[in-house]
Amino acid sequence: MTTKKFVSVLSACCSILMYSITAIQVSAVTSTPRFIDNDTNVSGYSNSRYGFSEYMSSSSLYYSDARIQNSGNSSYSYHYHFPTVSTTKDNISVEIKAYLNHSRFTDPQATYYASVNVDDVYYKIGTINQNSANAGWNYVNTRSFNKNYKIQGAFVVNEAYVCPSGNSRYETGADAVYVTPSY
Repeated sequence: MTTKKFVSVLSACCSILMYSITAIQVSAVTSTPRFIDNDTNVSGYSNSRYGFSEYMSSSSLYYSDARIQNSGNSSYSYHYHFPTVSTTKDNISVEIKAYLNHSRFTDPQATYYASVNVDDVYYKIGTINQNSANAGWNYVNTRSFNKNYKIQGAFVVNEAYVCPSGNSRYETGADAVYVTPSY
């Protein structure tokens, strides 16, 4: 191949490459992880509960404490409040991870929810079997929401909670969680 022909082919390839790069639209993802323990005392973070009155302590738990509730009443809930993450983007995803590390955490279907808008409407993010979960941090799920879930033009994420399954043969644990909204 002659040098002139090589330069011509190389030039054509570079033109195609440059066109391809400009045609690809890259969208930046912003994620704001929120870590919150049960019974937190960090400014801007708090907890509330309906049920989950039993306080337990053990070195296996995050910061050595947690809350626990018989799983028989699925209307009980343990809430994690954190500084607001807000965006006007058209889509948002919410990921929840839960710290599970105690033999009394046996609920096979503990369900985690998060708020995604200003009306404090909560949506199921996922369910985890606390009995078979690994000791430590466990991925619960990630759920995506499109613009139809926005209220007043924005997504607002500032709370998550866990609920028992409703099966009284088990116990539901509430220890630390990570909530990560991404948009």
